[in-house]
Amino acid sequence: MKKIIIGSLCFIILIAGSAAYAAGESLVGKKVTRTVEVIVNGQKTNAEAVVIDGVTYAPVRAVGEITGSTVKYEGGVVTLNNTQGKEQTMNIVQVNSRISDINEAIPPYKRTVSVINENLEKLKGNYENEKIFEKTGIKFEDSADFKRGTNEIKRNESEIDKLQKELVVLEHLKKELNMEK
Repeated sequence: MKKIIIGSLCFIILIAGSAAYAAGESLVGKKVTRTVEVIVNGQKTNAEAVVIDGVTYAPVRAVGEITGSTVKYEGGVVTLNNTQGKEQTMNIVQVNSRISDINEAIPPYKRTVSVINENLEKLKGNYENEKIFEKTGIKFEDSADFKRGTNEIKRNESEIDKLQKELVVLEHLKKELNMEK
């Protein structure tokens, strides 16, 4: 089970890194919109990931080496092999700690979504009361405030979704770890 988890993580990293190849598009000439640091199991790598067209590309060698894998590139194929004799998984204490962290992280995102929704409703009321549409010809749904608010809601809901998915995986892992006792 533990080796499956490690293998799955490596697979996800490889799939994310090969998204451009699978799409049939070359990254040559594409604009890097930003760089982000890469942290694996709390350990920062020396390399940075890049964001191109909204997709993050992590450096496979840096991630592989930090997880104790050997990284080879031959004939256009990147190969990761776990060379460490010890198993690389989370123990029950680490799982419970991360579950607790996630459960504490989700409510602020939900509160932010709620506050933004309330503010958008107030803005809509003001927009209608002051007859801004009649003055400007711009519908509330087309206003910069509405667009900013809905984008922020989407960003927060995306974070909530990501955390909830991680929570499901951790809860499953917790059950597996408890069954091994």
